[in-house]
Amino acid sequence: MRAPLGQASIPDELPADVAAAAPLQLSMAAGDFVEVYGSPEQEGQFDCVATCFFIDTAHNVIRYLEVLRHCLKVSVRTKRTQALEQTIN
Repeated sequence: MRAPLGQASIPDELPADVAAAAPLQLSMAAGDFVEVYGSPEQEGQFDCVATCFFIDTAHNVIRYLEVLRHCLKVSVRTKRTQALEQTIN
């Protein structure tokens, strides 16, 4: 059976090793997600966003999704790596 949204492979590699070997842009930042990634300089900077937990912390999930869209390029993929119910239990 074909997956309705397609298939994506997730490499099992250390991000620092991959970034050192290729001209990739990897961003992690401490601070408020909306303030850091909602700024004009972040617009259209990323091909993919992988999330783990942080969406569950949003005071306004819609605003987080707007900021995600803001910093993604036109052709985008998003990946959430943990189910909400796993963070509650």
